[in-house]
Amino acid sequence: RSTLFPYTTLFRSLAEGHVAHPGQVTVPEEADISTLISLAGGPSADANLKKIRLNRAHPDDNGNMTYMINLEQYAKKGDRSMLIALQPNDTIIVPENKALDTATILGIIGAALSIYAITNN
Repeated sequence: RSTLFPYTTLFRSLAEGHVAHPGQVTVPEEADISTLISLAGGPSADANLKKIRLNRAHPDDNGNMTYMINLEQYAKKGDRSMLIALQPNDTIIVPENKALDTATILGIIGAALSIYAITNN
């Protein structure tokens, strides 16, 4: 038991990747993936919330050990049924968003145009 969650059973899960405080997190038994990410300090600015991977320590009732979760979809719809309840020793991995933002793309185009102008004059 915990003073933060005094009337519930607690267990540990692991939050890895692009969260503020990666590592082992103690969560209440009714926790889902959004709770785990919140307790790990939230996603980092470069987190890819569309491709979060949940790895189970043991297969669930359907024999699954890995799930891909789109937390952005949950944020848009607000439907908590989209979230998977955690089990003890689950691991979530929040990957980096490798997409280029508009400023980066414009910078690359500008640099390429500058090089082209210099080499063709």
